[in-house]
Amino acid sequence: MVMRVSENMKFNMMLNNLFRLQNSYNKVMEEMASQKKINRPSDDPIGMSRLLNLRTSKASVAQYRRNIDNCRPWIEITESKLSSINDLLVKAREIAIAQSTATASADTRSTSAQSVQQIIDGMLSLANSRYGDRYLFSGTKIDKEPFSLDKSSNKYIYNGNDKEFSIEIGKDLSFNYSIPGELIFTDMDKARGGGTVDIFNVLKDLRDSLENNDQDGIAAQLDSLKDASEQVNRYIAKCGAKMNRLEMAESNMSDIDFNLTKMISNTEDADFTKIASKLAMKEVVLKASYETASKIDSLTILDFLK
Repeated sequence: MVMRVSENMKFNMMLNNLFRLQNSYNKVMEEMASQKKINRPSDDPIGMSRLLNLRTSKASVAQYRRNIDNCRPWIEITESKLSSINDLLVKAREIAIAQSTATASADTRSTSAQSVQQIIDGMLSLANSRYGDRYLFSGTKIDKEPFSLDKSSNKYIYNGNDKEFSIEIGKDLSFNYSIPGELIFTDMDKARGGGTVDIFNVLKDLRDSLENNDQDGIAAQLDSLKDASEQVNRYIAKCGAKMNRLEMAESNMSDIDFNLTKMISNTEDADFTKIASKLAMKEVVLKASYETASKIDSLTILDFLK
């Protein structure tokens, strides 16, 4: 049975072919313009799914790096304040050594008592330091002044808690970046094998002994002041260890971010050379199709009988 090809069928076939070629050409043009081989899910459903997963991972890495950047200044300031605190303890011990000898007098000790009071005031100011609107050494009670003088007992007390701020610096990896003042300044850390000296009360006892011209009392504070300095230095070292851990985490996140960026590029970025070559081929085919389509309607059976 001979199938008759009508003019209408011929026209529709030609038109469908042109649309197909035009769509193919437009797709390559879009890739050229965006420099991406995946511009919509339909371009590559599997590739798009992988791309979304990679972008999600990259966003998580970016958040981890922001977390690292946000808590690094807290540790740096904490370490700086602790170094200043240790400097005050060194000065207090120098005063105690000088005034515990028989050559010291009631007058020199009275003057030194005033110096120790200044040290106590400076110590209190450092212990109540803030980072932004948060207290550094109050645990998680960020709006509570860590230390104050209890007038009823005439002793310095801690008003914060023993909790630490924690933040995620990796997948399922939390990092404690704050240090409660209770651990640094008081003897409440004995159960944890840490602090054994109540720094404020040691300084207060030294001041009182100086005011009372009590040579034995002054000498009795020497070991406590040494222990206090070692106690503070222990937490200075912990700040250094925390900074080292952050640097390692940052380096790791940087490597992961680089690899993810490379994988995303390999998944979605187009090869410019290949796209340019492909575009040129599509353009040749499309032009040829246009030229053929422009002539086909003018042909009749008489043209074939010539």
